[in-house]
Amino acid sequence: MITADVGVRLREARRASGLNQTDFAARAGVSRNSQTEYETGKTAPNTDYLGRLAALGFDVAYILTGQRAESALSSDEAKVLDRFRNLDSEGQRLILGVLTRMLPTT
Repeated sequence: MITADVGVRLREARRASGLNQTDFAARAGVSRNSQTEYETGKTAPNTDYLGRLAALGFDVAYILTGQRAESALSSDEAKVLDRFRNLDSEGQRLILGVLTRMLPTT
């Protein structure tokens, strides 16, 4: 049985990503209506949905339990990763070049 807390944490994660329900739902592969039902605790998110959130960099353990995973990305890191993944190969190459010049190799 899903608790209202899961919906609250899911809404928190969506808002931290800077996305509205429609855009977040599209990235997670569900309808806006489903996203609303998850966030209100009316319906429990299924494992496919949660797997897609994990692949997008969201801390699914936190969403489900309220306990942060050690290796989870911060919301800023998740935003950067999401935006990087949405770039074409040339854009990704340019970003990697900038990072390489900014950060010395170890």
